[in-house]
Amino acid sequence: MGHLAAGHTGYWRRVATLGADLVPGLGSALSRACEYTADNHAHAHVPEGAHGVRLYAGGPTLYRRVNLGEMAARAHTDRGCSLLLYHLLSRHPGNTRRMAALRDRDRRGRVFL
Repeated sequence: MGHLAAGHTGYWRRVATLGADLVPGLGSALSRACEYTADNHAHAHVPEGAHGVRLYAGGPTLYRRVNLGEMAARAHTDRGCSLLLYHLLSRHPGNTRRMAALRDRDRRGRVFL
């Protein structure tokens, strides 16, 4: 729903962003920014749906046991080379960073480090 509200599904938008995929790191950074934007649009329309991000972390059977607040707090403390590499190459924000952005609505999601 958030991607539709943000206009991320249009043909010409996708064609225009193909060039970013050719530059290492730029395409994945643009994709992460789009994910945060889609989360913001979805939150604006259905704020109680923010807890749906727990499905990404726990899956369909364990999502009820995922504590959104605890995972969001980890976004500020988790460090390491493997996480750095993941955040540079991944097209989606990590679960902890996504939860932190949804919990603290005054701060922007972290696209880069």
